[in-house]
Amino acid sequence: MVLDSDVRRDILILLARGASPAGTIAETLDKSRSGVSQHLSHLLSADLVTCEHRGAQRIYALNVPRALAAWDEWVEGAR
Repeated sequence: MVLDSDVRRDILILLARGASPAGTIAETLDKSRSGVSQHLSHLLSADLVTCEHRGAQRIYALNVPRALAAWDEWVEGAR
């Protein structure tokens, strides 16, 4: 599952606070940009985050409806 990674969960928590470019996410989490980009790719594939291009930057944001649905699925599976 896409949330099996602590880094991906940390990215989702960070994006819940607001949209952010990949470089800022990497700096905040003290991770490499390439590593964060790979995790963001997985989160994009799962539709948990969105990406908006602003010039050369890619701004990532939490896809709130999908993230809430994924949370509900996880909680239901834990019961």
